[in-house]
Amino acid sequence: EGRAEGRAEGRAEGRAEGMAQGLEEGRAEGMAQGRAEALKETARSLKAMGMSLADLYEERLPLYEKWADITVDVEKTSITKAAKKVVAALRERA
Repeated sequence: EGRAEGRAEGRAEGRAEGMAQGLEEGRAEGMAQGRAEALKETARSLKAMGMSLADLYEERLPLYEKWADITVDVEKTSITKAAKKVVAALRERA
């Protein structure tokens, strides 16, 4: 169990580092466009149920906070700096 958890953390850290590097190199455009379409579809579904994305977030926030392994404040932070903060938090946790 400990080894598997360590491998998963290593993979997550590697993905975060790769994302930070991709953002610095401007390679996140395609990823952002795909996520934007998914977000639009989610918003349409929520609207049909009488909810907004903000409503969904507020509903789920206590669960996100309860189950988070780490939290990183990225308020008013650029995407690149946010990714770097996440990598640093993962390193501190390891």
